[in-house]
Amino acid sequence: MEEREPFPTRRAWQDLSCLLLFGVATCGILLTSCLCPSKPPTANSHQGSEVLQPYLLFAVASAGAVGSLAAAFVCTLLARKAPKCVAWAALFSRPALTTLLAFVFVFGAASQGRAAPGVAGVLLAAFGIWQLVVTCREQTRSVSFTAKLTEVTSDVIKCRPCFYSAVAVGVFLGFLWTTICMLALARAFVEVHEVTKCILVSSVILLFAWGSLVVTNLCHMVHCGIFGLWYHGKDCPRTMLSSLRVAATTSLGSVCFGSLLVWFLQGLAVVAQCVQRIGHKQSKGLAFISSTVLGRFIVCMDDASDCFNDWALIQCAVRGTSFLESAAATYSVIACANVQYIMEDLLLSSLALLSGIVCSLAGGFVAASTGWALGGASAALVGGSIGVMIGMIAGAAALGGVSSGIMTVLVCWAEDPLPLIESHPDVHLELESKILGRLRGNPALQQHP
Repeated sequence: MEEREPFPTRRAWQDLSCLLLFGVATCGILLTSCLCPSKPPTANSHQGSEVLQPYLLFAVASAGAVGSLAAAFVCTLLARKAPKCVAWAALFSRPALTTLLAFVFVFGAASQGRAAPGVAGVLLAAFGIWQLVVTCREQTRSVSFTAKLTEVTSDVIKCRPCFYSAVAVGVFLGFLWTTICMLALARAFVEVHEVTKCILVSSVILLFAWGSLVVTNLCHMVHCGIFGLWYHGKDCPRTMLSSLRVAATTSLGSVCFGSLLVWFLQGLAVVAQCVQRIGHKQSKGLAFISSTVLGRFIVCMDDASDCFNDWALIQCAVRGTSFLESAAATYSVIACANVQYIMEDLLLSSLALLSGIVCSLAGGFVAASTGWALGGASAALVGGSIGVMIGMIAGAAALGGVSSGIMTVLVCWAEDPLPLIESHPDVHLELESKILGRLRGNPALQQHP
């Protein structure tokens, strides 16, 4: 990557084939959902159509977007003002999410008078307590280190307030994509013949999942551009617009390709885990095969996802390379500079999860309240679901943007540490000491210096 300068003035369009695939899939599925012949109306379909009216879906989605945007701004301000508190809150985000799901199951069991959801809720609560104990024992040392790097991103946000506009753009894109897909899904549920209903509903759901990853990764690239321009000292009068233009034009194909590839690899890992569990139950021979071959396959898929994820898109944003070139460069940087030792002690995914939980709760509550006021309990349920989906994307644009900034700083530091030495020398020393400490504790590296 040394032959490519950071932030070139001219960028070639990358991964156009995947961009065209995404565009054709989006137009084809959405148009098919809207233009398919409708089935004859019945009493049940009329009752369902009242809940899934376009104006009602648009109203609850707008309310969810407003609530998610407010929560995203709050999360960003907290990360700027109190990074250590945010790091501690991120540490307990996974146990909190598990406990929240447990309460949902228990509440559902109590309201329906069924024992099965209550048992599932109790098991989830026990699992959440176990997660809390493990987190307190193994990951508390990562809080101060994550807070230290969050302070760096806080300094960047102070001098580049366009970060807030990038968060707003992410929430708007999440609202737009969710609304379009929900309108198509409502059309498929209520008005399409039964023969094509299942196919269209499945297609819209899969398209929504892919598009949500695209929107999330596009926001990630915008944040990477903002922090990358700051790190390399590039003067740009419209930093956010410049980063958004790159992410939404020349590098959008890389975003679509990366989202699809990571989704596919993670799906393969899930399938392999299911086959592994089945093999353990069938016979000893299958258990041996599943524990060796499939176990190694799952590890390879996880490692591949680490390279083909947000880290690779940093190079797309900074140098304008294709996704596969960026993935190869990312792997070289991480391996040669030993950045993996730093990655292991960070709570990056927990930061995004924390903001996702907060924004989903805020967006879901506001959208459900709006749905209740407009259409009763059924509309509140639909509105809450839409608000939660918008909030998940908004969370990726909030503290997920802080995680993107930390990733960008680390990758740029691994390539050229001088700018960080000049701006934050204490952080540079801590990064070096973190790597040296891990290297000294590695017996293999001690034998082969």
